Amino acid sequence: MGHIGPNPIRAAWYCVCCRLSSQLRRQIGIPRHSQPGSKSVFHARAQLVNLSAGRTRQRFATIIASQAIITGAFSMTRQAMQLGWFPGVRISQTSAEEHGQIYVPFVNWTMMAFTVGLTAGFGSSDRLAGAYGTAVSTTMVLTTALLYHVMRNRWQWSLCQAATITSIFLAIDLAFFSANLLKMRDGGWMPLTFGALVFTIMTTWHYGVEAMHRRKRGSISTAGQVLLLVFAAITSQEYVARRCFSHDLATPYRPSSSTT
Repeated sequence: MGHIGPNPIRAAWYCVCCRLSSQLRRQIGIPRHSQPGSKSVFHARAQLVNLSAGRTRQRFATIIASQAIITGAFSMTRQAMQLGWFPGVRISQTSAEEHGQIYVPFVNWTMMAFTVGLTAGFGSSDRLAGAYGTAVSTTMVLTTALLYHVMRNRWQWSLCQAATITSIFLAIDLAFFSANLLKMRDGGWMPLTFGALVFTIMTTWHYGVEAMHRRKRGSISTAGQVLLLVFAAITSQEYVARRCFSHDLATPYRPSSSTT
């Protein structure tokens, strides 16, 4: 929504629902059993429409889907950088009105290199079916896990409510995921390997950022103790020296009877 706003998304979903309902109405008259030796129903119906118009629609759909993936990758990269989960890369703001319209050259060229490599390696879309199925089913499982986290920590749902909704989705997601595990040798290993690589980079970077912050906080504390020592040496005040070596700095100092 940060790229185009909520209204275009609502309009697009309305068109999708209309398209699905129209397609279901067309399938009512399809016979359940075709004659032996005849062509498939979908192939026969495809001959009744203009193939050039269908191919044009397919090209536009491919372009729109690729742009959605690219812009989504840009947004997720910036959010990961802001949360300290990804190394800093150059981001260009492409719009003066929409904050979400950005361009990340590193992500763009990396995706292009992987796309060309996958196209040359697999050679055809049929061989990519295993990789696509594994990627989609894994995304479904991870989305359900994130939904459970949001329901429990963000929406403050009870454990029973969150577990009930999550179990319904997981029953479907895990069925698809387990079925696609049989396609590991047919390309299913590729999205899992890439996901593991990105996960390793993000967790390693986040661990390094947290370690740097802890070290910085420790150095600030040490510098504060040194300043207290210098101040105690200059002013020769007993309470300053004692508070410098005390571990509980929040406890007020009570001077002894010998202190003047």
